[in-house]
Amino acid sequence: MRIFYDGVIFTRQQFGGINRIYERLATELPTVAPDSVLRTFRFPSTLDSHPFLTQSRYLIPKLGGVLRELDERIFLPRAVNKFDPDIYHTSYFRLPADINAPSVVTVYDMIHERFADELGNAEATSAMKQASVERADHVIAISKCTKDDLVKYFDIAPEKVSVIHLAADPVFEPVDDSTVSRLRAEYDLPEQFLLYVGRRGGYKNFDTLLEAYADWEYAEDVSLVCVGGGEKWSNAEAETIRQANLEESTQLITWVDDNELRSFYTAATAFVYPSRYEGFGIPPLEAMQCETPVVASNVSAIPEVVGEAGTYVDPDDPADIRRALSEVILDPEYRELLVERGLRQAKAFDWQQTTRQTYQVYENIHD
Repeated sequence: MRIFYDGVIFTRQQFGGINRIYERLATELPTVAPDSVLRTFRFPSTLDSHPFLTQSRYLIPKLGGVLRELDERIFLPRAVNKFDPDIYHTSYFRLPADINAPSVVTVYDMIHERFADELGNAEATSAMKQASVERADHVIAISKCTKDDLVKYFDIAPEKVSVIHLAADPVFEPVDDSTVSRLRAEYDLPEQFLLYVGRRGGYKNFDTLLEAYADWEYAEDVSLVCVGGGEKWSNAEAETIRQANLEESTQLITWVDDNELRSFYTAATAFVYPSRYEGFGIPPLEAMQCETPVVASNVSAIPEVVGEAGTYVDPDDPADIRRALSEVILDPEYRELLVERGLRQAKAFDWQQTTRQTYQVYENIHD
């Protein structure tokens, strides 16, 4: 089978969860479908040496304005039709009408529809998403929650949508004690800390976590460490930290690679995921693979991913967040139970399984 991945997402962001999906699919396809040929467009140059790729072209990330329109309206259809694929799978809602191939689109969440007031250009992105979903031969949703929202907001026939879960990268596994010791020394990390990873604004709900932490009786003993999400605290975050005298208990680390991130997971006493909405939620899986207890919101797709392996909170209730943090911090046996459950739960999500199910969608619409 001849498969075309457009790589449009790589022109919008250099890193991110969606990027990782197509990097992993491209990596796993040779095992799942060794007789297939994969052609890519605008994929990162780091995949140039991949034995399965017949083409890898990449422009500077975040093309904008007229350049992006020209690229996606003219050059992308030309590249697809020249290759003449059996399947065209768009990475970010680009299905030009003049592409002559059965098409698949993946929907990652319905954030632009549910949180339009928090996101710039939400209306345009939502319109592009809906148009691609309606035009596609089949739609993949990365969780049942996302499928349910998709059917609700866009009135799409449920039978047109397949749920295919994602997975955490295999790199996320516990590191040894000496690596944790080096990490603590390098970043001056305390013995006990809560870990938060990624963007913090809007529906990610870090402000409610910080509010809960500011009034938590164990804040002096258990630090809050944030990795990623910007180079400095927002003005509101900085003010909350100042008013609660948390300067010594909070730490912001701008960015680390996956190898170092797994060390943070391993070193953390618990990982906290207070988001109000996720289309899937890979970070809890990363934490579970690293044997880190998870405290997570009880909303959207998060319980679908975490299962019985986490301690759940109402993301809008600071008191409930404090309750859960105390339960995990004060009870070592409970933490061990969460670690055991987390390892079992994480094994249910696997990139080869994701790729096999994705390829089955390709075969179904190709036939």
